[in-house]
Amino acid sequence: MFKVLRKLQANEKGQAFVEYFVLIPGSILMVLAGFSLVGGAVKKAYCDVVDVFSSGVCQSVEVEGIDQDQEEPEFEVTPTPTIEACVVLQEEQGCSQCDQSSQCTCLPGMNAGIYNGADDIDSFVIKAGKEYHIYTTGYTDDGCYHVTIDGDMASWEKVGGGNTCMDVSHLQTWYTPLCE
Repeated sequence: MFKVLRKLQANEKGQAFVEYFVLIPGSILMVLAGFSLVGGAVKKAYCDVVDVFSSGVCQSVEVEGIDQDQEEPEFEVTPTPTIEACVVLQEEQGCSQCDQSSQCTCLPGMNAGIYNGADDIDSFVIKAGKEYHIYTTGYTDDGCYHVTIDGDMASWEKVGGGNTCMDVSHLQTWYTPLCE
């Protein structure tokens, strides 16, 4: 009989715990909120009492660890250097590398012409024979070709002859720099 009473008492205790369990999180939050409100008042009262006996000992703090009277440290800001991405020209792929990129337009081979690109042209490539000639912004005369790149416009003309200056087989206009 005592065993049955002990079981009932244990069940009743468990039942009471379950019924009041929902109140525990709210109670904890109320206690923590009370500490934060009372804590600020207690700190102020403590500082007021301490300042009465020794002025300047207890200073109020607005931000963690920084006194109001303390000057903020000056920092020198140095700009981060930007690293410009570049494309490695894969000569064995010919125009297929250019055709697969949104940053390039492949043109058929012509010994002279003018091309207006969709954007500013960073690099201009002339494929002649087995050689690739890479040009960047401005005017270049390498003895074989006169090339001018100005903004979104590129113009070229074959001026040299012989075995060293071959006819143009195709051209590539790159809107992003090519790696050296």
